[in-house]
Amino acid sequence: MKNLLTSISTGIYRLIPFKLVVFSVLRRIVRVPDAIRHRLWFFGPFTVDAGNGARFTMVNHGHPLETMIFWSGLFGGWEHRTMALWAKACVGARCVLDVGANTGVFALSAKAITSTARVHCFEPIPRVRQRLVENVALNGMDILVHGIAISDRKGTAQMHHDVSDHGYLASLEQEPLSYEAGSFEVATERLDELLQLQGVEHVDLVKIDVERHEPAVLRGMGRYLDQTPTLFVEVLSTAVAQAVEAAVTGRGYLFFRIDESSGVEQLPHIVYELRPGHGFNYLICTAAEAGRIGVPITIA
Repeated sequence: MKNLLTSISTGIYRLIPFKLVVFSVLRRIVRVPDAIRHRLWFFGPFTVDAGNGARFTMVNHGHPLETMIFWSGLFGGWEHRTMALWAKACVGARCVLDVGANTGVFALSAKAITSTARVHCFEPIPRVRQRLVENVALNGMDILVHGIAISDRKGTAQMHHDVSDHGYLASLEQEPLSYEAGSFEVATERLDELLQLQGVEHVDLVKIDVERHEPAVLRGMGRYLDQTPTLFVEVLSTAVAQAVEAAVTGRGYLFFRIDESSGVEQLPHIVYELRPGHGFNYLICTAAEAGRIGVPITIA
């Protein structure tokens, strides 16, 4: 009965007209409480401020992520400290990789901030990739979208993913999943082989969010990792933390945990801690890059 009532109320809500217009006015004149923002979703395109005059447009499909960005902005809600650092790192970047691109927030912001950047994004889930392609086309951006999974070997693998309409989680790692899961066979590629075929000589900036498969992505970067690109990496377990650190060790990288609640903290090693609301992202970069984007170095 509860599910039936939820479906009926959702159906009625979908039929309410002019939600985007009303919500756009509402967010300018009053601060809507955080507790109810996620309930005020809509369908349609909206503009996102990426800072310093940079903007891009994306379509909200009623998903909580896009809804949160609409209400809170790129730097006020979802992973706001990560996005603020990402925006700084994007300035002047020549080649940017978004691995696990989802619907394109990181890729779109990178291109909006530095229009000359060559941006490659990788999203293997067809339903999600379609929305990514729609967002790229909406902005008229020359972002290259690849419908493959990135790993440390070329071949095929089983992609495990959330099959619900608003489910954007997916991974090549088969672990107990809490979401409505399905799987399909997907082509896998190493970044070093793919980028060489694409004629890419140098990589400046990489975001990797692939639900525990991050170490394999890094191992597959080969010589491009030796160029010490700035890395934004999600770390969801102790095993991932240790494997990510092992993959980048010996290249002069520093490790910064991005705490979405309290700020950026330099650590001697990459560690995993389950702290709800604090986030799971690490900034991995050189001392020179930390200075450029304003991240304090506290460990010599």
